[in-house]
Order: sequence, then structure tokens, then C-alpha cells
Amino acid sequence: MIAFKSGRLRPDHNQIKNTLDNLMQQYLTRLKIILLLVLAYNDAFSQQSVFTQQAGGITKYWTVAPDSLRPKKWQAYWIWHQGDPKATNQTMLARKSFTITDKPTKAIVYISADTQYKLYVNGKFANRGPARSAPHHQSYDILDIASLVNTGENLIAIQVLHHGSERVYYEPSRPGLLVQIDITSTSGSQTVISDESWKVMDDPAWDKSAMRVNRFQPIYTERYDFQKLEKGWNETGFNPSNWQNAVKARTTGSWWVYQPNSLHRGESAPWTMLVPRDIPYLEESKALVKSIKQKNDLLEYTLFDVHYASKGLLLPLKHSTIEGESAFLKGQGPLKITTSSPAKVIGDGGIYNSFILLDFGTLQTGYPKISTTGKKGTVVDIYYAPYLADGENFIHSLSYGNYEDKLTLSGQKDNWEGMELKTFRYLALAVRGMGSSAQLHEVSMDLSSYPFQETGTFKTPDDPELEKLWQAGSNTVRGITTDAYTDNYRERRQYPQTSYYAAKGGYASFGDPYLMRRLLIQNGQEQVGDGRLPMFAPRLDPEAPVSFILETDLLWVSGPALGFRTL
Repeated sequence: MIAFKSGRLRPDHNQIKNTLDNLMQQYLTRLKIILLLVLAYNDAFSQQSVFTQQAGGITKYWTVAPDSLRPKKWQAYWIWHQGDPKATNQTMLARKSFTITDKPTKAIVYISADTQYKLYVNGKFANRGPARSAPHHQSYDILDIASLVNTGENLIAIQVLHHGSERVYYEPSRPGLLVQIDITSTSGSQTVISDESWKVMDDPAWDKSAMRVNRFQPIYTERYDFQKLEKGWNETGFNPSNWQNAVKARTTGSWWVYQPNSLHRGESAPWTMLVPRDIPYLEESKALVKSIKQKNDLLEYTLFDVHYASKGLLLPLKHSTIEGESAFLKGQGPLKITTSSPAKVIGDGGIYNSFILLDFGTLQTGYPKISTTGKKGTVVDIYYAPYLADGENFIHSLSYGNYEDKLTLSGQKDNWEGMELKTFRYLALAVRGMGSSAQLHEVSMDLSSYPFQETGTFKTPDDPELEKLWQAGSNTVRGITTDAYTDNYRERRQYPQTSYYAAKGGYASFGDPYLMRRLLIQNGQEQVGDGRLPMFAPRLDPEAPVSFILETDLLWVSGPALGFRTL
């Protein structure tokens, strides 16, 4: 309060003191409330700090206590092949054989990669990861693979994909694989680590020149040439005699703690902190095609690289035959596709290839899988869409991106599984190549979903429309969630403001607090020097500051008071 007298400003000291006292009391009251909420929030997680999940005989561990689930000492090195570490969209195949004298009681794998890995043990798929993270807090997974390990010789095989460009899941870093296996048995213990003894190869079947999906997701479409496949590379009988020895990753920056070109062992630049996985592992299950929506001739004027399947050049079947639909859908036989296009490659007549549109029944997220046999050199292009435009038109660019992959067949049976997570309901195949033929043995999807448990209910017998809204909200949360609340096919970014609303629905339906906890932590780790928080985390570019203030910057202010009720 300010008193005016004789045209001059004069303070009323008593009123100022009373006002300040009141403000201080309000501040202390709010601070006490926040502290109580934080303590209660932490107590909710302190009741259990380490969690396990079972899948395929493997025990998977995760924790909300960052000091747990760590090896006694990181002995493993970050490794890669001898190619250019600055290259984008590159993959590495890695193998390591080891021998044990008796069956282990435990075989704990600590594993991480920049950017993604797929792990096989003695030829059997074991896990994929890690959860999205920034290199300064690099996430790693913890698995007990003892049930997959045999007495005698064993094999660890890993496929690693490194994006190498600006990314919405992971900040720019460099390619790397880190693996440490601590094995315990009745006769003692041993440790297997990633080092230069591993055999590695830059996957020759992977096309590094493939286009990016869109400007929001700096990930790439997948082009795989089975004619160049290292067949059986992840199996015990494979001979890697023409493979290289791995190289230990070295720093390329000027980190004051580390000398340039120092070797990467465990926690080292740019992976300056290794964090055990702090959210549940995604659960995988199999989804099959429910129906065949369309069968068409596909008219084109060049042989392979024109992707017009969604732009109106679909005609009734005349030059193609597609047979065995009923047996294929029942899993009792292949779908047989034959193209008898005119021999002319370019001209007024064009080329007639085959087009098939498959419907999985509902919008789902996972990794597409195709098992097919075809004439050597036949090209199978794969397109994806979450829905049909106007209820009937397939357009694979509906989701603001180039959602398409390409397979070149070897002439033998080829089995493909995508490395990148995709969200779609409809999958279209264009079989290209004059006089080509192919048999589709199976088209499926390895569903990848967050392990929500339905704990919330909402019943309004007098107004069933409200129950439908509740169910729509619950289905939406399921549909947008992987290792974070995202939109899953346009940007896949972890935005605080949208995650806040998703967390409300997620907690009401499923009672899950872990995704929002992780968002708050990762968002706080990206805070810039002037106090602002980024629009999403991990941040796209660590060199680029946050240029303006959004409501996301207020999440840490409003979160304890507002968000706690949803957590």
C-alpha cells in the first residue's frame, strides 16, 4: 500500500510490513504444501523401487531408484565398426561367442546403444531397446538371460541402428554399443564385455541412402536388399570370418574430464551418465491381418522407384493374379501373386504391377513382419496408413510423412522385421518387376505396447454416451503410448503439456505414474541456463536454446499442486 500526500510518494511502513508478512505466510504455506506433496509422491515410489517383468523365459529389471541395478564396476567399452562414425542411418551387426563350464544361476546383461538395439541369445530374440534418452543420461536395460544360456559355447548377437542426425528421441551423439554380462554359477563367476574381440559388420543389406520419414522425425525409411544379406548372422553356426573386429569408441569432443581420443569404458563422453531403465519394458505380442481390403493392378511408367500406389493409378485386376486369399488369412497357405506386365518398360502402355491392401482391423503400434518368397530381384514396397481417407482411399502420406519401406528379394525365402516402430491399421504391398511373382507366407506385426493395467472404471447407466467417451479416452492413451506419451506417427515427441493431459487420463484409467515421473525428470535435465524448459524432452538439438516461453515452462511450478492429483 502506498500513501499519496502533497504530490510526493511516501511509504506507509506499517502497511508494507503487514503486506510482506502476509505474503511470506502465504509463501510458507504453499511451500509446506509442495514439500508435503513431494514427500508423499516420493513415498509412493519408495514402497517398491525395483520391478521385474517376465518374457520368453527372460527376467527384465527396471527401477525408480537410480543407484540400483548397476554392475559393481563398468568394465565394458563402447564399440562400433570401422566405418565413418559421423554417417547417418547406419546399422551394425555384432557377434560375441563365449564359453561357460556349467549352467549359470544368473546371467545379467547390462546393455545400451545409440540409437537402438535388437538382442539375440543363441539365435533367439531376447529384447529391444533402450528407452528414449539423451546421451548425458543414457538409459540402459537390465536382463537376466540365464534360461537362454547353455553349458559350453554361447552366442550373443546384436543388430544396432544409429540414426546419426538430429533426433526427437535421442540427442545427437555418435554410434555405439555397450554390453556387459555378469555370469554367476556354482563354479564361480565370469564377465563378458563389449570390446575389440567382438566381430562386427556394417550391414551390407541396409540402404543408408533411404529418405527420412518427415521433418518432425529424423528417422529413415527402411530399404533392405536380401540379395546382400549375411544369412544366419545371428545364429550359432554362422562363420564371421570376413567380419572385422570391433573398434573401441573414442571421444571426438573436448570434454575437460577426458582427453581427446580417450577410450569409452562405461560412463564416458558423450554418454556421461548411465541410467538404469526407469519405466516398464514394452510388451510384445503378435497381430495378424484380418482381411484383404483391395487387390489391384498398379499402373506405373518406371520400373521400381515411382510410389504412386496412393495417387489414383489403381485399376481392376487384369495383368496380375492374386490367389489363395482364404488360406492366407487362416494361416494355412501363402498368398500367391503373379504379374504378367507387358515387356515394354517405358511407353504409352506403362507397366502393370500388383497392389494389395491389408487391414489389421484396428490402429496398432509395432514392428511389421513379412515372410515371402519371390523371384530374385523382385521389389516389394510396403506402405502404411492409420486410416482410409474418406473411408475408402488409401494414402500412405496421411500422417505427414513418407511411411514406406522397400524389400528386394533374394530368390529364396526372405523374412523381414522392421527396425523402426510404426503405427498403422492398413498395410499395402506393391510387388514390382516385369514377370515377377511372389508368395506371401505371412504378414504380421509384433505389437509393442506399454503394459497398462485397467484399474479405473466409469459407469453412467443413465448416459451411455459418457461411457463411450471414457472408453475413447482410455483407448487414446493406449494408442499414443510407447516409452512416452506421444502422437506415435507424426512427431513422436514427448511434450510436457500434452503429456500432462495424457497422464491425467492414464492415471484415471490405469493408475500409472511412471511415464509422467520420467517426463518430469527428463524435462528438468534439459533446463537451459536462464531457467527455461524445452518444449519437449529429450531436446532436439543441444546447441539450440529454447527460443520462447510456453505453458510447458510452468509444468514444474504447477505440477506439484495440480499434477500430483493425477500421479
